[in-house]
Amino acid sequence: MKAPLSRHEEVPDLNMTSMIDVIFLLLIFFVFTANFDELERLLPMNLTLPGTTAEEEKIELPEEQTVTIRLFGSSQSPPSWEIGEEHFSDRAALEKRIGGYAESTTIIIAPDGTVPVESVLDLYDLCRQSGLERLQFQAKKS
Repeated sequence: MKAPLSRHEEVPDLNMTSMIDVIFLLLIFFVFTANFDELERLLPMNLTLPGTTAEEEKIELPEEQTVTIRLFGSSQSPPSWEIGEEHFSDRAALEKRIGGYAESTTIIIAPDGTVPVESVLDLYDLCRQSGLERLQFQAKKS
């Protein structure tokens, strides 16, 4: 156990100058190395100065489309697909139809309860090869 300080012993001073210097150096480092390009590209902003134009320019964003692809079949029968009212039993016709969707299209894959996992993954791979990245799966409650 350490003995208590006597009246004549001084409490050591903490020199905060070097600690503050280190904090400012870290702050400067993080400010200069931060990359906000990706975030700035996603945020909508109006960069026109007030009074430069009489009318406001509106940016037209492509409408997001959601498409549900229902998948039917079993381990004994070949898979078939349904998009809206269209029914596809030929994979080439399905590929052509999926290839026509924009990248902003959200695809919902809705497999029937008897569809093997391989068929679901095959449809997923087909959508990814067509350049679609917004894919979701729909499941039914049992």
